[in-house]
Amino acid sequence: MVLSVRRALRWLVPLTLLALVIAACEVDDDVDEAIDEEDEAEEDDVDPADEPDEEEEEEDEEEPAEEDEPDDVEVADFTYEMGMFEDMDVDSYWTYLDDTDVWTAYVVSHTPCQLYALEPPNYTVTPELATEDWPEPEEDGDAWVVELDIHEGIEWSDGEPITAHDMEFTWNAVLDIPLGGQWVSFYEPEPMEAGITTDIEAVDDTTVRIEFAEEPGLGTWPMNVALAPIMPEHHWGDLVDEADDPEDFLAESGQGSPVCGAWEFAEWEEGAFAASDVNENYFLEGTQYTHYEDGTVDMVNEDLGIDGNFGEGEGEGDVLAEYTVGPYAEEVLYTLYGDASVAVSSLVEGEVPFLLTGPGIEEAAQDEIIDDEDTEAVVNPDYGMQYLGFNFEREPMNDLAFRQAVATVIDREFITDTVMGGSALPLYTFIPSGNEAWFDDETGGSFEEDWQYEDMAERLDDAVAILEEAGYSWEGEEPGFDEEAGDVVFGEGLTNPDGEVIDEVELIHPTAGYDPLRNTAGLHIADFIEQLGVEVNAEATEFGQLLEQVDAPDNLDYDMVILGWSLGNVAYPDYYHAFWNSESPVNNTAFAHDEFDEASNAFVASSSIEEAYDVLWEDMEPILQEQLPYVPLFDTPTVEGYRPDEVQFPYTEVLSGVENVLGQPSLVQPAAE
Repeated sequence: MVLSVRRALRWLVPLTLLALVIAACEVDDDVDEAIDEEDEAEEDDVDPADEPDEEEEEEDEEEPAEEDEPDDVEVADFTYEMGMFEDMDVDSYWTYLDDTDVWTAYVVSHTPCQLYALEPPNYTVTPELATEDWPEPEEDGDAWVVELDIHEGIEWSDGEPITAHDMEFTWNAVLDIPLGGQWVSFYEPEPMEAGITTDIEAVDDTTVRIEFAEEPGLGTWPMNVALAPIMPEHHWGDLVDEADDPEDFLAESGQGSPVCGAWEFAEWEEGAFAASDVNENYFLEGTQYTHYEDGTVDMVNEDLGIDGNFGEGEGEGDVLAEYTVGPYAEEVLYTLYGDASVAVSSLVEGEVPFLLTGPGIEEAAQDEIIDDEDTEAVVNPDYGMQYLGFNFEREPMNDLAFRQAVATVIDREFITDTVMGGSALPLYTFIPSGNEAWFDDETGGSFEEDWQYEDMAERLDDAVAILEEAGYSWEGEEPGFDEEAGDVVFGEGLTNPDGEVIDEVELIHPTAGYDPLRNTAGLHIADFIEQLGVEVNAEATEFGQLLEQVDAPDNLDYDMVILGWSLGNVAYPDYYHAFWNSESPVNNTAFAHDEFDEASNAFVASSSIEEAYDVLWEDMEPILQEQLPYVPLFDTPTVEGYRPDEVQFPYTEVLSGVENVLGQPSLVQPAAE
């Protein structure tokens, strides 16, 4: 412990904190599940179905593609400090996963175990508790069963053994309390009508048996249940038994809970800092990983008896990353700054070696990092989506022609290039191109071209044509483009096919203080929609209130909304099912489409990546492109910086950035002298 640093931080003036309920987030493997907003689900790659054959390149095969492996360093008294500009929301992993936010994720995500993990930067499924690669489910009477062994002799941070009973306990806690949020998404409990998992039991201390009501597809096993968090029964068992309702249990503090990961959450001074101490019993310490271009990973840990290649390839192509798991520090310190600008200044002035940026930072802050000669700037594609969502329970949002006209009239490139100054990238598909393993360049590129226009006149003409063909008209001026004036002629009094003038619609979006990019986008998108002859009230809304209006599928209270998602599991984009299947509790638009339900059910039930890939591009994506429950708007590259004179990372090229793997606290080393 570095108590002197903590004591000094206690004297910082507590900050006024914004409520942050980002149902979104993790970034680590848990977060790998598509999580709610934005903000940052998480996170996570698999070989594409149509990946071309790699050419043999023996000379380069063992060379890292980006950064050299850090030299061996004798580490003593190394505290890894990371800056944040929002405080944690809660201090318990149970509570975090029930109602997630990214700032809490950074600190508490080291708490649980998993049978398997998505190991970055490839995000390949590799064993954690399990002793070998994930087994195929087998039919057993009316059930489908997975039975597997976990390592013997491994321990929680307090020295108590990690056993199969911990997973059985966690499963039962989800059912008995009951828990919601990502707990349900991971475990998919059939008794809660949330999936096909019927039972999880410990056959003995080192054997887990998982039963499914039907044959699980990859979306369930291994891409959900195998990644589910596992909590220590010996610490939480009595608290679960005594819980009268979920709120009582979720109010329990997580400080002092034994952890499975490398870092034990030790202290939280609200408004100032959080700190974690090294887990002396971390059983993956010393594990060697080599990530290959074909998406596979070599994993070696002699103590655990693991020496194998995991993934769908053959361990071929360039080496993307090569590292040995630490931790190399004795403490992680999360220092809270007043706002993003102060945090960035602290980075470039050398007060903190790395900065966690949550939902991102503005262009001026990005430029400050990029322009500073003592700060190493890192830019990665993000795995997120900022979108315009429609409430299908209200008119005219429930009308296909209206949604298509709105999507047509919005000039996404103008918003990202001109309004945002290039700090964001326009998004036209429901899966970002940054997920190279799943993005289809040909089909995705074709969809992108469909939404791009030479000029505003052509864009507006098409939007008007869509409305007129569906029977819309205008009480006054029809929208158009005045070539002589070089300006748009706004429509007046858009009238629906029943002859009724459409009333004012409301567009809610985050405040400028919470997210300036989405706030700005909201104002300009309202202007684009008004060109069609509809009055739009663009209402900047505090984030917590906004989520209350949007994240209650049984009581949606909005017309249109601008929000975002961190898309979670890179290795298997099952958010297509979570966001838009009519039975999903995460569906926040009331979109219901029989063909899409069938396709998304087939996607999560797919038995191979190739099969799932085809369903995504041949069925799900085309339906969404036509039906538009969302209009994908933009995504922001992850711009980060670190001080190379203080720390070094084994890799920095990773989808959604170093912060998406929690700042690499188990891999970072002090800079070589």
